[in-house]
Amino acid sequence: MEKELVTSPSGGAGRMIMEVSSGKLIDLSEFKQEDVDLQDIANSLSKQCRFGGHCDRFYSVAEHACRVCKAILSHGFDDEEEKIEMAAWGLHHDDSEAYLGDVIRPLKTDDYKQTEDLIMAIIAGKLGLQGLVVPDVVKHYDNVLVSTEGRYIMKNETKDWPRREEMADSLPLEKFQDVGWPPGHAMLMFMRTSNMIEEKLSNVRSEK
Repeated sequence: MEKELVTSPSGGAGRMIMEVSSGKLIDLSEFKQEDVDLQDIANSLSKQCRFGGHCDRFYSVAEHACRVCKAILSHGFDDEEEKIEMAAWGLHHDDSEAYLGDVIRPLKTDDYKQTEDLIMAIIAGKLGLQGLVVPDVVKHYDNVLVSTEGRYIMKNETKDWPRREEMADSLPLEKFQDVGWPPGHAMLMFMRTSNMIEEKLSNVRSEK
């Protein structure tokens, strides 16, 4: 079963064996670049609902990632290559959740964040992302989407959320349409967006 932790056949202490959608068994305690598979990531993220499933419709991590990527691409950067690199990070900033699961923010302890950062750094290295940690500009657009999602697909509309005054401004409704992709479509869009970003990056680098 995807993302289910299973006991090591050898019973080795400290091992954390999980099966991913491709059928591979990987050891999270010794996670490495060879374990990273974009199809596994897209498949998992497309089936995980954000906000612990408490939003007013199914809204996947994969769809969120595509929308963060789109938001970055739609805003101005002085350097086109930098914009595309940041958009790539926008698409992949939650890829670690394919292996760790989508944990709601209030439960992300320092220990969890450390593990998340380690897994994300390995994924970033495999995918050729710029740097090994999520850039601040990507964190900003992630927060923009969190604010937007909270406003439009959560019942409280962020009115009583803790530290509401520190949240990023949300996108206008006209930029948050056709929300709630089914898993198959979310996976397709995630893979298409990844391919589009790779092509854009290749083109802009070839022009230099």
